[in-house]
Amino acid sequence: MTIKTEAYTVHRKLLEEKPEQYEEEVRERLLTGLPVKGYEYVEAQRVKQLAVEEFNNVLKEVDIILTPTLSIMPSDFNQREVKINEEKLHIRAAPTRLTGPTNLNGFPSLNVPCGISKNGLPIGMQLIGGPFDEANLYNYGYAFEQEFSLNLNSNLE
Repeated sequence: MTIKTEAYTVHRKLLEEKPEQYEEEVRERLLTGLPVKGYEYVEAQRVKQLAVEEFNNVLKEVDIILTPTLSIMPSDFNQREVKINEEKLHIRAAPTRLTGPTNLNGFPSLNVPCGISKNGLPIGMQLIGGPFDEANLYNYGYAFEQEFSLNLNSNLE
């Protein structure tokens, strides 16, 4: 909610005056921030603070948090809905389920290729670090790439 509200606010004037300057998909995404109420935005800020506290607590115990980058494989270009565990989601919501928390709380994250799906698509893992800990994420990402030396380009030929 925070991101879509802030994105709409930044683009509001141009969206109103020259909407044709935005691709349809981008325009649709930006317009999702229009109906957000003030109290909803304030509540989202409260949730953001809770997310910051939770991540800080976890990162007191571990150097990084590791998750898949996406909860689904990339979909067909025109697909508008996907199913995850029998739950139907708009295609925009599904990819951000695992990356959204760091978009919300501002913690740095790094996507590192970690394999290839049976359909030949790249699979990524997300490394999440504490505030201003990008160097640590780069070191972990580099170490993973060196240790596993995946030849991801071989499937692209």
